[in-house]
Amino acid sequence: MKISGKIKGVVFGSLLALVASTSGAIAAEGAPSPSTVSKNITKKPITLRVFTTAPQNKVSEAVAKEFQKKYPNIKVVVQATDFPNYSQGIQLALKSKNGPDVALAANAFDSKNGLTLNLAKYSRLYGWDKIIPSTIAQQWKVTKDYKSMAGSIQVALPTNINIVGLYYNKALLKQAGITTPPVSMEDFEKALAAAKKAGLVPLQMGNSQGHAAFLVQGIGQATDGAKSAAKWALGISGSTFDTAGNKLGASNLLAWKEAGYIPSDVNSYSLQDAVKNFTQGQGVFLNDGNWDAGTIDAAMGDNVGFIPFPGKNVVAIGGGDAFQIASNSKNKDAAAAFLDMLISAQAAPLAWANGFLPVNVGSAKGSTSLQNDILKAYGNISKANGIVSFNNNVTSSMNQTLTTTTQALLGGQMSVATLISTVQADWASSR
Repeated sequence: MKISGKIKGVVFGSLLALVASTSGAIAAEGAPSPSTVSKNITKKPITLRVFTTAPQNKVSEAVAKEFQKKYPNIKVVVQATDFPNYSQGIQLALKSKNGPDVALAANAFDSKNGLTLNLAKYSRLYGWDKIIPSTIAQQWKVTKDYKSMAGSIQVALPTNINIVGLYYNKALLKQAGITTPPVSMEDFEKALAAAKKAGLVPLQMGNSQGHAAFLVQGIGQATDGAKSAAKWALGISGSTFDTAGNKLGASNLLAWKEAGYIPSDVNSYSLQDAVKNFTQGQGVFLNDGNWDAGTIDAAMGDNVGFIPFPGKNVVAIGGGDAFQIASNSKNKDAAAAFLDMLISAQAAPLAWANGFLPVNVGSAKGSTSLQNDILKAYGNISKANGIVSFNNNVTSSMNQTLTTTTQALLGGQMSVATLISTVQADWASSR
């Protein structure tokens, strides 16, 4: 039984070149439903190929070991790479007869091309909707016209919960003279100013891949409220990005850069570089998701805390890594069984140990102060019904649009108004 997890883009690129040479054609529009679904898994020797990204592969590999114990006739091969390479190549891989059985979903709307299944039948078979919070599940269900989320076609199964909040360095917060973590936007701005005055990096950030958009969305939805923000993020007709909250978010991003609250070379390095800087004491705050909690926890221990993003509304950018089953897969029922184990109570501690809040959140128990902070934050946000889908998932091109516009804004090459209108134009082009 073999589990592999190669993380280099060149490895994945070579694989895509290989599968392209044996590509099969799928002309169907929309995710097809499997003709039959069953929990009776074959006893024949088979191989399940799982394509994902780092660091999610750590969870898939841990679950694969348990899956192979339950099904010793099945070999699970986990192939991983970084997200930019993955998102560029996964559609090509899905077209191949030698591609994945299970694949991390890059975007809900990509399933329109028929390369992945409608999982609704499997969801009913396994009772997945009884486990997954509705605010997370709806992000991977699209309407029949593929123009918005919260529909009836289940294109992927979310297997963990990601929330974006605010990490803070407890020692540096105290050094800046701040006694308690910020709750309101006013508190946050005062804390940033105090950190700057103390000679510290107030807000660590890396934007080479567009993660400054977290700040725009965080401020926007904390101001506008989850209900309004979620409509736009889910692609609901009639919504607009031109709101008071999003304008404030983009304006503050620029103003905080000019005030020296954000590193001047923010566009030159990535979120993972920012995480490394933060763990090394270069930053009082870090606006990031719980997917990096394992790395941060290991480096900082009790010196780090996590809170919901400050604002008048208790909200969080939230979602989860979600997996699809390839239409080309010859082992669809086995693939569904693997997905079911990914969201099981058995898998919950495996996900949590690797920094991912399991979708089966009731099975999650905190063993560190940071994990307890994240569980508390999620509980408060969930109680307020404050989960809002990631803005970058609302169209297939939005991730790139948010990257280029935030980089241009921070680089002095774009105005706030142009950023708002450019983002809205991308949104409107897919509706």
